[in-house]
Amino acid sequence: MNELGASSQAEHEKLGMACDSHLLDWVVTVGGETEKYLAPAARRRGCQVKVCRNAIEAGQFVRSVARPGAVILAKGSQGGIFLEEAVKILCVLSEDTELVRQSLAWQAIKAPYFSEYETFFDGSSQ
Repeated sequence: MNELGASSQAEHEKLGMACDSHLLDWVVTVGGETEKYLAPAARRRGCQVKVCRNAIEAGQFVRSVARPGAVILAKGSQGGIFLEEAVKILCVLSEDTELVRQSLAWQAIKAPYFSEYETFFDGSSQ
């Protein structure tokens, strides 16, 4: 939704207001727009909210709190959030599973974003 320009704030707030604390154990956000607009709206609805700095932190947090049988919706902007990296932490991926932006070229682009995670691209962050 970061790509929505002027309507981004309203759309993030709408999504936060749609969060139902009776149906959701956690609302986990990544990115500035979600922290500023979605997270406060979800809190006003009574939800527990965890604001994460990046996708890896989000994946690690969700992995630590998710219960067996949990349903997890991963929704992220295409604009530098790279939420597929959280999905890698949460899922057992088979050899035929393909996530977006996994080529060596994309890894080079994403490396600075996740520089604090030294073992990120060697698979040991999972």
